[in-house]
Amino acid sequence: MLTPAPSLERHPSALPPTARELARAALGDVRGAEVLVAAEEAGALAAALERDGARVTPISLGTGALARRPDAWRSIDLPTWSFDAVVAEGLLSRAADVEALLFRLRAWVRPDAPFAFVEPLAPAAWEVGASPPEGALGARALDLVRRQLPGLRVLRLPAQPARPVSVWADAIRSAVESAATWLPGLGRDVRIAVLSGRLP
Repeated sequence: MLTPAPSLERHPSALPPTARELARAALGDVRGAEVLVAAEEAGALAAALERDGARVTPISLGTGALARRPDAWRSIDLPTWSFDAVVAEGLLSRAADVEALLFRLRAWVRPDAPFAFVEPLAPAAWEVGASPPEGALGARALDLVRRQLPGLRVLRLPAQPARPVSVWADAIRSAVESAATWLPGLGRDVRIAVLSGRLP
């Protein structure tokens, strides 16, 4: 059984943690654990987990059939309940059938195992009159993930400003974006989010 994730306390002047750092931290202690890693380029994330003592099975989504077909994960044959944790980048947003993918992951990964998914996430405002942009999870898909993975935590990372802005400008932008669900046309930026929790 893996231990809970460590806290990510940082000095206030430090840069915010990256999505990969947050995803890695959500897994907790991985020493001796079998970890399934699925990413466009799984090598960097796999190497970091191996340095922490995990045994890693990487699945690269960036080449071959997995890059061309959003349902190619169906052809992957892995033993049942053979992993202690799973971390992925862009896996859910690429899937043609998110529910079937989550069912398959639960077959490969042991119950109560930690997971962390780094995904592009569209705000709810996209659902008002149009589908979310291609390659991003919209509100409907996120709701489906929540139903399949009770206790899901969603951490949206702030957008990176094109140029430095003031604290006041950041506060105003945050207020506008929080109202974006009822003000269509505002706050429609796709953000990177870390979805984490434990598999049922």
